[in-house]
Amino acid sequence: MSIGVRMVGVFLKPKRTFAALQAQTQHKDWWVPMLVLFAISLVGGCLLYPDALEKSIYNQLQHYEKLTEKDWPDYLKNARETGLWSASTMPIGKVIGIFICAGLYWGIVVLILRGGITYKKTLAVVNYSFLVEVFQAVVSVPLAMAKEVTRVQIRLELLIPESLEGIAFFDHLALISVFEMWKYSVLGLGLIIVGNVHSRVAKYCLFALCLLGAWSSSVQEWGPSMRLD
Repeated sequence: MSIGVRMVGVFLKPKRTFAALQAQTQHKDWWVPMLVLFAISLVGGCLLYPDALEKSIYNQLQHYEKLTEKDWPDYLKNARETGLWSASTMPIGKVIGIFICAGLYWGIVVLILRGGITYKKTLAVVNYSFLVEVFQAVVSVPLAMAKEVTRVQIRLELLIPESLEGIAFFDHLALISVFEMWKYSVLGLGLIIVGNVHSRVAKYCLFALCLLGAWSSSVQEWGPSMRLD
């Protein structure tokens, strides 16, 4: 199974894809998806950050009486430069985060759940699972550009009836991004298959950890969510 087939198969036939990954993992199984994620993060950041920060500074300048409109261009220029700098460094943080995430889940599967998986295979599973961010970018980047913000979340609150609002469990569940839930569900499935996790209790624990990871990742996002009324 080629790398391209695996990258597509992780969405269409994830069990078959992860079974093939469990049988044989090459270095390109982690660095090619990582390169795609790096590019998506870079392009998305360059499209969103300069305009969003410029708009934010512009709104602040309108309420800052000590500066005249003649001084605004310099501040707006600095805002765009800061946005471009943030966009260029964000993919580096993304890559570092992937390595750290792989290390954490490798330790959990091997040391706690008694699974059998190498760090390279864990890194490959994480990178394949995080390819969900490609679909996330296709949907959220145009919405964020329209709103002139750096990020837009589409959360599970869209699927939760208003009658359940106010219940603590559903309030926390509503905070989870749809794409984060998808991404970490694929990650949990991949770790179970590639990591040879057979115990039912271990599987439930792993999915619970992935759900916690999806929730934690979602609540750290500071962009607005999309709610359909």
